[in-house]
Amino acid sequence: MKHISVLAFALLLIGACSEKPVEKVLAVPSGLAVTDSTETSATVKWDPVEGAESYRWAALGKDCVLRGFGPETTLDLVNLPAGTHFTFSVRSEAGLVASDWAEIEFYTVKTPEPPITHSIPAVFIGDSITEIWPSKDPSFFNSHHYMGKGISGQTSRTIAARFKNDVVKNDPYVVHILCGTNDVAENDGYYVESSAILANIEKMADQAEEAKIKVVVGAILPATKFWWWADDWKPSKDGVTIDSHIQEANALIEAWCAERGYPFVDYYNLLVGPGATFPGPYSYDGVHPDTAGFLEMDKLVQPVIEQLLEGAVL
Repeated sequence: MKHISVLAFALLLIGACSEKPVEKVLAVPSGLAVTDSTETSATVKWDPVEGAESYRWAALGKDCVLRGFGPETTLDLVNLPAGTHFTFSVRSEAGLVASDWAEIEFYTVKTPEPPITHSIPAVFIGDSITEIWPSKDPSFFNSHHYMGKGISGQTSRTIAARFKNDVVKNDPYVVHILCGTNDVAENDGYYVESSAILANIEKMADQAEEAKIKVVVGAILPATKFWWWADDWKPSKDGVTIDSHIQEANALIEAWCAERGYPFVDYYNLLVGPGATFPGPYSYDGVHPDTAGFLEMDKLVQPVIEQLLEGAVL
């Protein structure tokens, strides 16, 4: 019998131990595609991988996570939320061996919202300025089928209190909010901060948005004096004048409109006269517009409303 020397045997043993084991490599699934996507489902498929026994997958979307494992290379994902972005990942597996992940993104179709329809183009809500607008300038309201909902003497607080009944229930596409003069005049019997005027306008705007009504806000008009009080009437807050209060409130309202994305119609700078007065022929009493004033206001606000009404079914 031939014998292998101890040294030779050791060399053979070392050589055998130094050989690397053969690793089983699986390919990443290729041909990954989403062949169909609806509001609530999607079909995902990929090419079979040689040597793969199964495939592990996951579909990750906002508020929806699906995971699975199996031999299939075509999946029908169902009961998905509409309008959702998904990332789908899949890898091939055989025993303890797995490939890297293949990924694809897709969206489920978002259900289109039905077109917003309303009954009339616009409602104008406000105080006596809005109340007399349709009578001083009837062709503007009649030709455009606008509705006037002004009540004399009301402040922003009392106007906001009737907003649902006078605006929302009439179902317009657009609401024109014009108030604040009687707040400055302290018709409720106390000084009204500009922030409080804005807060009441914001209440109205929030109700409008809830009803899917577009909002346009008008600036408080200039005022020479509040003749329904004594001639020497002054705001009850020290250091404040009629005009400074109006300008302060308008600046606050305009900045808020810009933040919310609402059109702000600057009637103040359109109509103000020398010494921060509201003179004729635009006004007949220093507070309320005359026909000439309303005609100028029409020119300023009508393009704004027309833009808001784009796409409306009238």
